[in-house]
Parts: sequence; C-alpha cells; structure tokens
Amino acid sequence: MRLKSAIPMLAVCFALTLSGCEIIDDITNPNNPPHELSCEPTGPTHVVPLPLIDFMNDPYNLLGVAITGDVLCADVAYSGGCTNHTFSLLANNELMEGGTPELQAYLVHNSNGDLCEAMIHAKTGIDLKPLKEHLRTLTGKESGSVILHVNGTGSTHSVVYSY
Repeated sequence: MRLKSAIPMLAVCFALTLSGCEIIDDITNPNNPPHELSCEPTGPTHVVPLPLIDFMNDPYNLLGVAITGDVLCADVAYSGGCTNHTFSLLANNELMEGGTPELQAYLVHNSNGDLCEAMIHAKTGIDLKPLKEHLRTLTGKESGSVILHVNGTGSTHSVVYSY
C-alpha cells in the first residue's frame, strides 16, 4: 500500500526537478520538428596556426553547414537547455594548395557549464569577415574561393566560401 502512495509523490518530485531546465527545441520528440532559427552571426572567427592541440570544446553534433554571404550557418545539436551556448570558428592561417585552395577550421562549442540534458537542435551563425580579410592578405587577391573544411565533434563538413 505504501508503494502506491509513493509513486505520485515521486512523479511530482521528478517533474519539479525537470522544471529547472527550459527545453528550447526537443529533437527527440517527432511531433516537435526543429524550427528555423535565425542564422545571424553570433560567433566570431579566429584565424590561428594549426594544428591546434589544446582548445576547449564541449560535445555536440555538427549536422551540416552552409554559407550565405559572409556568414557560416552551422546546424548543430547538443545537450543543455539551462544556459546560453556559444560557438566560434578556429580557422587555419595557412591554405592547403591544390586546384581550389583548402582551409581547415574547427567549430568550437562552449556550453558555459550547462549540465541540463534536453537535446537542443539549433542553427548558429559565424561571422566570416575576419577570415575574408585574412584570405585577401594571404592571397593578395580581393576575391576568390576556398574550400572550407569545418570540423565538428566526430564529423567534418566541407563548403565553398567565395570571398
């Protein structure tokens, strides 16, 4: 008899525990498809020498990338929901030569210590203007194209950036 009366109390305690985390976009629910989020630039690009040995990167999934103008739009998924997460791009300061020059870059995620467990699906924008200026200086050309290899946690997506 005591077990039956404890179940509702446990359910209330569990619900109160979960209420501290706001679910922004739960991709585990098939009735809640990911909504289109703005891909305005919110994160910076840093041009640095690679290989990078030590940089902070919290786990996430890089689902895809696209470029519109000077903004890299990254489709990402990560656990959290209680604090703002930020993304930035670390780009190599040297080109890999070939037909079309290529450049390695790393999309870096900072969860800001968020320990909540909602699965968030979002788009994040990265301002590529610092990379554009670096490429102009490096190549001596006002315009051109580069294949940008964007490395995420466990995956790489490539996209052509015309600057």
